[in-house]
Amino acid sequence: MGDIFHREPHPDLIIKELMKHKDIDIQCGNLDIVWMRAALGSMPLIATLIRVAASCICTKLNA
Repeated sequence: MGDIFHREPHPDLIIKELMKHKDIDIQCGNLDIVWMRAALGSMPLIATLIRVAASCICTKLNA
């Protein structure tokens, strides 16, 4: 799931295309699970997301 939304410029178009198929299985990856658990209040996973976001911001600033 995360690859569709985090790496593609138009995830809505990809989802629409995938929904045209009868059998489809979209699976959550590790980071998707981290987001869900953080949304439920897991402090260690909230900290993990802050670390990942800070890393992404730093990478983009240095590019």
